[in-house]
Amino acid sequence: MQSHRAHSLFSFLSCSLLASSAAAGTISGRVVNSSGTGVPNVNITADDGNGGNGNIANGGTDASGFFNATIDPGTYDIIFEPAPPPTTTYVVKVVPDVTVVTTVNLGNIVLELGVSLAGQVKNPSNQNVVNVNVDVERSSLSTNAFFTLSWIGASLVAMKRVPMLMPS
Repeated sequence: MQSHRAHSLFSFLSCSLLASSAAAGTISGRVVNSSGTGVPNVNITADDGNGGNGNIANGGTDASGFFNATIDPGTYDIIFEPAPPPTTTYVVKVVPDVTVVTTVNLGNIVLELGVSLAGQVKNPSNQNVVNVNVDVERSSLSTNAFFTLSWIGASLVAMKRVPMLMPS
């Protein structure tokens, strides 16, 4: 009787594991730059809008930008997160409302280049200023942009608006 129970439990667990692995879907494709070159080491996550992530596994690109990730069936925003600066300046890409039932080939996901700002803010006495906020705004009509530096220190609020050229 003990052997029969153990065998039944093993059979039940085996069927449960097979059923759950058979239920998983996959997303595949390639992450490329605007020239069509694969982008390596892009992290891939999923968001169902309710705090769920689809239990995504193998969520990243290989050295040539290809990916093949398993994910629970459902509808997700698929998020492609390149390495942060200084490694790259590619911008995060979101592919909304991807419905996964079995296999979904997303094709080529093109990452656009962003801009990386780096440097130090100094006060008139040539001392470093800490806790600086940087806000970038861009006119949709031109490649002109401004970044605004603002900080609070010693009861003084300071702000500086600096013009810059952005890639189109």
